[in-house]
Order: sequence, then C-alpha cells, then structure tokens
Amino acid sequence: MAESSVLEIDQGYLRGLQTALQQILNDVTNQVNGLGSVTWFTGPVQVPPVDSSLTITLPGGTSGSGSTFPLGQELNAHLAAMGGTVAQEVQWLQNVLTDMVAEIDTTITAMSDNEQLNNEAITKLMNDFQQTFADLGTSPGSEPSSYWGSGSSSSGSSGVG
Repeated sequence: MAESSVLEIDQGYLRGLQTALQQILNDVTNQVNGLGSVTWFTGPVQVPPVDSSLTITLPGGTSGSGSTFPLGQELNAHLAAMGGTVAQEVQWLQNVLTDMVAEIDTTITAMSDNEQLNNEAITKLMNDFQQTFADLGTSPGSEPSSYWGSGSSSSGSSGVG
C-alpha cells in the first residue's frame, strides 16, 4: 500500500505561503500604481498605472462592424458582458491578497499564542498531577508512594476501606 503524502500546515508552511503571496501582492500593487519608466531590451518603456482607461479589445471591433475577424468580435462582446473594468479586477485582486497576507499573519500569531498556552497548560498539568504521574511510574501490584500508603483520609482511616 502506497503512503499518501500529508500536508502539514505549521508556522513554517504558513510563513512560506505568506512570502509567496506577498510577492504577488507587491507585483499587483506595482501594476495598480504603475511602474513608471522601466528598462526593456529595446530601451526605456513607460508603464502607467492600471486604471479605468485600460481596456482590452481584440481586432475585429464590435458586432456588426463588418469586421473580417469574427472571433475578435465575439471575444470583445464577451469581455463587455463581464462588466467592470480591468482596473476593478486588479484592485479586487489587490484587496484579496492584502487580506490573505494579513489573515495568515494573524493565524501565525495565534499559533504562537496557542503554543505558549499549550506549554503553560503542560507545565500546570505536570505540577498539578505530580503524584499521579509518580503513581503511574510504579509497577502494578506495588504500593504507590503516598496516596494509598500510610497517609490518612479526612475520616481518619488509612488505606482503602
């Protein structure tokens, strides 16, 4: 039987995911804000912000324009039917990525806090149940070190009655 791989979601995994999403968010934010002048292999190119002036149109124009590229007409019609603008879609993506990065950070913090709480709970358990752990350390049939031994109960009798 083949072993199935298990994804362990721990702080390390979440930090890696957060880093990857932050890089994508940085790229999206750069597109929203515009890159300005960037060096391209042919020379400097001006990359403006993604705003409502950005449109996507394919050769073929609009339906009924007598175009010789009907597929372009059809794609343009579908793009127009989607509603919204490219800028709205990119800004939506920026908001989603921003929220995801922040929520992953909150999750990492909560995991750290829970780990601290777990450590405190274990310490308290160890302190509160020392005798029980000592009793569990004895072998069956041997007399435990104190509770069932020579100690006395509140009724004044010792041992099990």
